[in-house]
Amino acid sequence: WHTMMGAKDLRGGPGGAVVESTGDDPAIQAYVNIEAAGYRTCVVRMKVSPGAKGPVRLFWAGQSNQTHPHVQSFLPIVADGAFHDYAFPLDGARGWRGMVHRLRFDPCEAAGAEAVVASIRLLP
Repeated sequence: WHTMMGAKDLRGGPGGAVVESTGDDPAIQAYVNIEAAGYRTCVVRMKVSPGAKGPVRLFWAGQSNQTHPHVQSFLPIVADGAFHDYAFPLDGARGWRGMVHRLRFDPCEAAGAEAVVASIRLLP
């Protein structure tokens, strides 16, 4: 995983990887090579600064390696400074098919927020 736009360098911290937002669309991404059919859910364990705005978003890309707003799953954010599990449904989601080559995670939509990502897991 590494940072994209709107986020400072990803660093280790107590409880996980720390992402500080520098804009209102921070994101981290990973290049992967997975068969979408093998996974039905992505669970992200994360905490975010109190008052941060959301939603929390997960994007993916296939052969084009480009993420698009219509190829995503999003959930309401819980911005209370405590860890929460966000379970993104993937099975049947638009574009979740074939080989997935990139995952992108947007922990919030707020400048000046801090997110601690404990884990990102793909589940069958």
